[in-house]
Amino acid sequence: MKFRIPLLLFFAVLLVSLSEVPGLEARGRPVAVVEMLEGSFTYSTPNTRIGLKRFDRIPSGSVLEAGKNAKILLRFRDGTWLRLFQNSSLLLKTEKTPEGSYQHFQREWVLLQGSLVAGLVGARQQLALKVPESFEIRISEGLLGVSNHAEGVSVSLSSGEARVRNALSSVTLKPGQWLNKVAARDPLNLKVLPVLNILEVEVIQGKAGTGKKDPVNPILKIQLKRRNSKRQLSLKLPVLLSSNMAFPQAKTLKLNSRGAASMELSDMAFLSDDKGYADRIQLMLSADAPGFEKIGAGFTEVSLIPQS
Repeated sequence: MKFRIPLLLFFAVLLVSLSEVPGLEARGRPVAVVEMLEGSFTYSTPNTRIGLKRFDRIPSGSVLEAGKNAKILLRFRDGTWLRLFQNSSLLLKTEKTPEGSYQHFQREWVLLQGSLVAGLVGARQQLALKVPESFEIRISEGLLGVSNHAEGVSVSLSSGEARVRNALSSVTLKPGQWLNKVAARDPLNLKVLPVLNILEVEVIQGKAGTGKKDPVNPILKIQLKRRNSKRQLSLKLPVLLSSNMAFPQAKTLKLNSRGAASMELSDMAFLSDDKGYADRIQLMLSADAPGFEKIGAGFTEVSLIPQS
C-alpha cells in the first residue's frame, strides 16, 4: 500500500509534463463545432469513425466525409467558418493555437475531393490549404472557394488575398479573380480569370409597421450581374448571408428574369436591439453550392442607428 501513493503521484506528474510538450497538446484537440448540418456526414480518426450531428465538436486530425446531398457548416474558435459540400472529403490536418507574442491560429487542411467555401477571419489565423498532386493555397483572411475534381482544381476569391502554387508556378489571387480547373503543371499566371458573375447587394429601408413604435425593417436588395451576357437570369440560388457580427445563415434566393431578388433582414440576429453591437455592420452574401465558383460574393453595410 505504501508504494501505491508514490506510484500514482509519478503518473500524475508524467501526465502533466506530457501535456506541456509542444504539438502533443494539440493532437486530437477539438478545433471546430458543427453549426449546421444537412444529410449524412462522418468524421474519422485513426481509431474511430463517427456520424456527425449538430453541435458536435471535431478534433484536429479528423477526416470529414460528406454523403450525397450533404452540407455542413463548421465554426472555429477565432470566428472562421467552413462550408463543406456533398461528396467531399477534407482532412483537418493540424491546428496550432496562439502562443506568446504569436497571436495566430496556424491551420493546415487537405481537400481530398469535392468543394468547400471558407470565411477566414483576418489578423487571427493563417491557413495552408493543400490539394493532392502538389497544389497549395495560403491565405490569412477573406472569402475563399475551392473545388477539387478529376477535371482539375478551381479556386475563387471574393475578398482578401491568396497565394496559390502548383508544381511549376505560383500566383497571387486578388478579389474577383479565379482559377478554373487548373492542373498541377499548368502555368498559373496564364490561367487567372475575372469572375464574370457578381452578386450586387444594397440595403434599403422597408415599410414600418402599423403602430407608431413599430420599427422600419431593412430590406436587402440583390442583383446578379453577368458581364457580356444577355441570357435570362432567373434561377434558384442557395446563398449564405453573414456579417462581421453574426454567423452565416443559409437562405435560398429566387432570382427573377432580371436576376433580382430581395430579402427582409428583420429576423437576423445581428440586427437585434443590443447595445453592445456596433453602429454599422458589414453584410456578405455568397453562393452556397458547388458549381457556382464563377459567382462573386456581394458586400454592403447597414446602419443600426434608427433613421430620423
